[in-house]
Amino acid sequence: MKKVNYFAVIIALTGLTIACSPKKSDSAQTDASNDTTKTEVPADPKLIAEGPEETLVEATADCPAYVLLNKPQVNLDEFAKEGDQIVLFDGKSFKGWRGYMKDTVPGRWIID
Repeated sequence: MKKVNYFAVIIALTGLTIACSPKKSDSAQTDASNDTTKTEVPADPKLIAEGPEETLVEATADCPAYVLLNKPQVNLDEFAKEGDQIVLFDGKSFKGWRGYMKDTVPGRWIID
């Protein structure tokens, strides 16, 4: 029984030592936060704003570059309301719906 208790204490102390030891990622993060020089983020050549509904947002030190899609907004006043909730699907049509990165509903979508 003493061996089991001794083994349990060793495992607990090892776990405590590992949990309380400083992590390398923490020190690297503090070193990066102390760096006051601005690093320039390279532009991604795949990001291209195509057409008037897309805007290329340049990269900053805090955020990578991305393309903002200015798709038409849905008028939520046209949808039925149940209490304080808006019903987005009426069970009959795709009114107000569109596919991801599309202006229309994909052909494979069906209402069953």
